[in-house]
Order: sequence, then structure tokens, then C-alpha cells
Amino acid sequence: MRLNTKLSCSFLFICSSLMMSVIITNQSSTAQSRSSFVVNLLSGKCIDVAGAPGRTNGAQLLLWDCELSGRNADNGTATDQKWIITRDGFIRNQLSGKCIDVAGAPGRTNGAQLQLWDCELSGRNADNGTATDQRWRRE
Repeated sequence: MRLNTKLSCSFLFICSSLMMSVIITNQSSTAQSRSSFVVNLLSGKCIDVAGAPGRTNGAQLLLWDCELSGRNADNGTATDQKWIITRDGFIRNQLSGKCIDVAGAPGRTNGAQLQLWDCELSGRNADNGTATDQRWRRE
């Protein structure tokens, strides 16, 4: 009987450890995929994609009144102002799944426009193989 009790306790410990691992994993992946608005501190306005909603490659990024309701005030479509910052430095638009991109391949010059573009998750520009200009970091 004592052996069965030890085995039962060990089994329960292993099961609870696995369950805790699953819960932690789910929480971290949920936190990683949480989207949010990117709001300018001075103006209180958000990063917006041109168009309503903006979903096309090359759509310009603009400063615009925040659509905190989750809907575009002009036509009621879903907002294109929510962004997901991935662990590897991409800033992905929740609505389109596209990323913030620097115009040019690669875009490196002062004054280069920011635009929406297919994410270059491989780390390379699909057109010419140069390193991606879509990764960002905070400093």
C-alpha cells in the first residue's frame, strides 16, 4: 500500500508540474501576441495605416486620431491601428498581418518613409536578399 501511495504522489506531482508548464507557456505566448495601440506622448495620436482600413503593401504610416473603440470612426471597419511587437523585433499590424517597413530595399536614409509591407520574417528582403529593415528595438 505504501508503494501505491508513493507512486500516486509522484504521479500527481508530475501531472501538476506538466499542467503548470502548460499554463506558463500559454500565458507567455498570449502576452507575446497581445496587440496594442502605439500612441504619441505629445499629440495623443496613434500610428495609423493610410486607407480605411489600410492593408496593402506600400500603404503609408500616419499619425491619426486613435480608434480606441476598435472601429474606424469614418466607416465602422475594424481598426488598423493595433500593433503586435514580436520578440524578434518585428512590429506587425494586427489587422493585416503585415509589418512596419522602411521604404527602400534596404531603407537606411534619413527621411525614409515608413510603410506597411509583407513581413520579412526570414531576416532577408524577398526581392534582393539584403538584410531586412523591418526589425526594431527600444533604447
